Amino acid sequence: MSTERLIADRDRGLVRLLKRQLAELTDGQIVDSIGRLTIRVQSEPASPAVGLARTDKMEAASGRGKSKPKAGTKKKRQSLGVTLEQVVQGGLLPTPLKLFRKYKGKLMQAVLNSDGSVEFGGQRFSSCSSAAEFARSTVTGRKMNTNGWSFWRYTDADQKRRELLHARKLFLNGSRKE
Repeated sequence: MSTERLIADRDRGLVRLLKRQLAELTDGQIVDSIGRLTIRVQSEPASPAVGLARTDKMEAASGRGKSKPKAGTKKKRQSLGVTLEQVVQGGLLPTPLKLFRKYKGKLMQAVLNSDGSVEFGGQRFSSCSSAAEFARSTVTGRKMNTNGWSFWRYTDADQKRRELLHARKLFLNGSRKE
């Protein structure tokens, strides 16, 4: 199977392999990350002059010798163009909705409000991700970027535990309840 195919299909074997190295991430977070990957594999014919020495192109391809981003520049985040409030207004998530997540042995509980905000630890957050970042920091003592869509879970009408990501996918696929 080609590398492109592993990435495009979000191969379960690849997810398991990554999970062994990234135990702190959920399968959903790994699958979501794989979906954002763009991989380009390029090889050049061997040159006798190069021998076994690493070339600049080889270092760039491996990430070594890569220059750091300029100060003040930010990596652009992929946006799917939908907010948690839109998913709520679409009728896919009844509010107030209890959100939960077991993280490093500690049960985290939050509440999703009708305006799409999330309350955790007595604080209101404008996004599920900022609430998830804060929740994780209460356990680890440091702030870590966290995708709230895949961090927070809820129990749906069929009593199945789902990630918020599930409701977002339904919304994007046009499964709105009006």
